[in-house]
Amino acid sequence: MVKTALFVIGAATALAACGSTAGATTTTAPVAPATSSSGTIDATVAATPSGNQQLQAAVEAYSAAYLTGKGTAAYALLSSRCQQLVGLPQMISLTSAAASLYGTLPVTSFTVNSNSDSQATVTYTYAVAKLNQSQQPWVVEGGSWKDDNC
Repeated sequence: MVKTALFVIGAATALAACGSTAGATTTTAPVAPATSSSGTIDATVAATPSGNQQLQAAVEAYSAAYLTGKGTAAYALLSSRCQQLVGLPQMISLTSAAASLYGTLPVTSFTVNSNSDSQATVTYTYAVAKLNQSQQPWVVEGGSWKDDNC
């Protein structure tokens, strides 16, 4: 089975990237994902050179899309490399299962472990520990942060 940038359903495993937590920034107040007037989650979150707030917004938008069964929105927040490994039909299936198992869960803590403006690693947690992510890699593609944990 291909490792993906997805939450591991029914397992307490998180794929971790190598890195240091030196200089990490921790935030415990979640940023609400952007939504359109129709209530759908906006999968495009701009990245800026310092980008920690935009990075957190992208992480939380991905999390919200994934845990509420919005596979297309979650897929749009994957890097192109990860999209090649995980097809949209598979993402739709996985997000549907995640929504059934966990439902809406907010990110309870967020730490930027490193951020070089175009690549970052983040750690974030939930009330359900098996969903926690550690040192998860993200990249900027097309001016937006994308999950690159695949």
